[in-house]
Amino acid sequence: GLMPAHIAAGANLSFWPLGPVFRRAGAFFLRRTFKGNDFYAAIFREYLTTMLREGFPVEFFIEGTRSRTGKLSRPRYGILSMITQAVTEGDLSDVAIVPISIGYERIVEGKAYSSEALGGEKSSESVAGVLRASRLLRTKHGRVYVEFEDPIDLDAYLLEHGMTESLDKAEFKRGVRRLGYEIIHRINACTTVTPSAIAATVLMNHPEAATPEPQMLHEAGFLLGYLLSKQARLSNSLSGALATQREVIGSQGRRTTELSPVAQVEQFDAVTASESARQRLATMTDTELGQRLRPVIIEALHLFKDNGHLKIR
Repeated sequence: GLMPAHIAAGANLSFWPLGPVFRRAGAFFLRRTFKGNDFYAAIFREYLTTMLREGFPVEFFIEGTRSRTGKLSRPRYGILSMITQAVTEGDLSDVAIVPISIGYERIVEGKAYSSEALGGEKSSESVAGVLRASRLLRTKHGRVYVEFEDPIDLDAYLLEHGMTESLDKAEFKRGVRRLGYEIIHRINACTTVTPSAIAATVLMNHPEAATPEPQMLHEAGFLLGYLLSKQARLSNSLSGALATQREVIGSQGRRTTELSPVAQVEQFDAVTASESARQRLATMTDTELGQRLRPVIIEALHLFKDNGHLKIR
């Protein structure tokens, strides 16, 4: 009984034959910039406000585009400013903003991003590009992680920060900018740490071209220990690797190797919720933690190898 989200999409995606498909899947298209066209901006704001007032959830990308580095980009304020203004002026109420993180173990557009970083031009979306991309559906790209952070009650947030209709234009812009960075911060907080992220971090920070496996696992264990201390969100594969190596979990004394991967993760989550489990993990050396991660780190390295990013001797 839930209404699918209406998705804000750039006008560059409105090309035949996919444009009509995207529109029927919930997309509504907008120009990349409204500068110099106040009439267009006013019509779009009313369209957006009407959708929200009628109870349709709207999905938009606060960064305005996909990150080329894997890090979060600076927030864009267009749609966020329109929604905030509608709330402060009383056109909308009971609005919640849900920060969502979507993380990939391997980016589909990795080669295109590398080319753009070296000065190449970004290719426009086209039918030919879609046909060329069809082969990617037969390629392994690892897992995709979707994580949700606690919603921001926009009415309460604006009241707390004194954002009312009486604010001058400069103060309102500062308030929207603060809200944008709050959303980015919350997306960052719920982003899942993956084995490929740990492996890439170790490789990219090693001063030599080759990294011996013992050192690779030692530094991976160091990173994992730091992440555990910060209570970062770990992917199921990382949690499962920790649980798989534990000798005994639970009161029945079953070895984790007898459990399915999902059950291992559930058992791991249950154990790490206790103070004694966290203390045991904290006393382990970096090498011990790294050894527990070995299967998933090796899997991540082979994912990089298959894509031509490294060689394994």
